[in-house]
Amino acid sequence: MGKAPYWRTSEQQMIQVDTDGHVLGGEQAAALGGCSRTRSCLAALAERLAPGQRYQHGRTAAQVARYRDKIAAERAKLDEEASRTWTCP
Repeated sequence: MGKAPYWRTSEQQMIQVDTDGHVLGGEQAAALGGCSRTRSCLAALAERLAPGQRYQHGRTAAQVARYRDKIAAERAKLDEEASRTWTCP
């Protein structure tokens, strides 16, 4: 709580949605705040955006699969190293 955001605040803005209007802007300043259920708010926002305006993450399923494979391989290396290093009495 109260942690700085993990993005460049000079280039990006935050939208905060909460069911409790008293907490809006309490921890971090929001460019836009709304009192609503998050799911309802996002659904309404998606309806209003034209298909060309919707956020495109830019990652394909193949890129995500390669990333997951990389993570699994790294995890396997760490598990192997841990099994050689650590012993339980």
